[in-house]
Amino acid sequence: MAKTFLIVDDEAKIADILGEFIEDFYGEDSRIVKAFNGKEALTSIDKEDHIDLIFLDIIMPELNGIKFIEKLRNERGITTPVLVVSASVEEAKEKTSKFPKVGYLSKPIFKEDFDEAINKLLS
Repeated sequence: MAKTFLIVDDEAKIADILGEFIEDFYGEDSRIVKAFNGKEALTSIDKEDHIDLIFLDIIMPELNGIKFIEKLRNERGITTPVLVVSASVEEAKEKTSKFPKVGYLSKPIFKEDFDEAINKLLS
């Protein structure tokens, strides 16, 4: 069964790179949904039956990644694994480590780091 992934990043280039890595890792039958801020991501979640993994930038307009995770976990009770993709991973960890099922991937993104982060988060 195909997996569905939500990529939340305001930089289209980063979202495209993540999409390519997902297809390489899971195959082309994977379904990719993109949102360009946390507010769009919440709307996307409402429209989808199931999302297997969320890739999340932290610094975005409208609703940033930290507020998105807070709403996802605290207000909606959704426990879908989240992979935070950030240039400031240590800072992101400080703000999100209290939430379950959160992993981290540094920008710039390298294929090897992507594969390792996915395996660690989903193991």
